[in-house]
Amino acid sequence: MKREKGMGFCGLACCLCEEKEGCLGCREGACPEKEQCRPYACAQSRTLEGCWQCAEFPCQAPVLQSLRTQAFVRYIGKFGMERMLAQLEAGEKEGIVYHYPGLLTGDYDGMEKEEDVWALLEGNKKPQKA
Repeated sequence: MKREKGMGFCGLACCLCEEKEGCLGCREGACPEKEQCRPYACAQSRTLEGCWQCAEFPCQAPVLQSLRTQAFVRYIGKFGMERMLAQLEAGEKEGIVYHYPGLLTGDYDGMEKEEDVWALLEGNKKPQKA
């Protein structure tokens, strides 16, 4: 985990993403997708820390349509960024996978309810291995 990369404005875990080599995370303005990212542009224009501060969440931005992303955003809104990062780090140490090799999905995906994602974050649920 690269904690310094933090969380994206949209709730994606930049700190666990290895998709783009050399990416410093969207909070550093370094995401190669930032020009097409609606949550990035919105947060910047409204000076929001992230979608968790937006009264219009979830909007129709494609990245916000997944259950995982919505659950992460609401978790940060309720418990804060530091707790989110701590839970992701603890999960990673326990073997929870954010992205399966070659995919953009992992153990936090495929859940049926937001509560299931939160339970996995809190260590109260085991991942459903494919």
